[in-house]
Amino acid sequence: QLIQTGTTKQGNPFYETEYLPFLPLNEIFVHGKNPVGFWESILGLISVYLSESRKYIPKNNIELLKKIDIDSFDLYSSKTYERLENYAKQQGINLDIPVKYAGIQLPSLRQIAKECVEKALSLPIIPAVGHGDLCFSNIMYDSRSHGIKVIDPRGLTVNQELTIYGNQTYDLAKLCHSFIGLYDFIIADSFSLEKSENLGVKLIFNIDSRLAEIQQIFMSKQLLPEMNNMEILAP
Repeated sequence: QLIQTGTTKQGNPFYETEYLPFLPLNEIFVHGKNPVGFWESILGLISVYLSESRKYIPKNNIELLKKIDIDSFDLYSSKTYERLENYAKQQGINLDIPVKYAGIQLPSLRQIAKECVEKALSLPIIPAVGHGDLCFSNIMYDSRSHGIKVIDPRGLTVNQELTIYGNQTYDLAKLCHSFIGLYDFIIADSFSLEKSENLGVKLIFNIDSRLAEIQQIFMSKQLLPEMNNMEILAP
């Protein structure tokens, strides 16, 4: 809840929100041992949130739908290539050399990105009040009310235009990032990396059968209309 807004003596804008004594889902997912049933209920709450978010999109607003479509392209394509190029320059990586992962020969990073972008752009646009960064660290769990609170919405297009609307397919991709990509394990430094000439590189997560079952339940859960979660994953 917003407490106050204003401007500092130095002329900088600020806002203050209430303190919430809740754990974000990334802490629970990485460090907790909550049973599978807990995560099934979390998925139910997320499903309700996504459903409610789709109800508040203005009807027959062609201009808004065009903006959401353009922003989706910028997020999937322009932003991906820009960040990949910047990272390659910083790390001195050649994006056009084939790579090897877990002993499997793969195309170059540029080609992998190209195929992923093409797959993402083929997905349907689902207009909604979008969050823009719906990963575990931005979802807090309230155990007293058995509810979730989402925080830190993007609120901007890639071109820095203020908006609360977006493509809900992108929000689902962010959830996949946490549930399947184990992004929060990487941020928590809870992984190991193997590297050799024959292996190439291999990312290893120490996950148990409980987490594997949670991932399976997520993949079987339909969170968006006429789309299953498998369609979000890279080809």
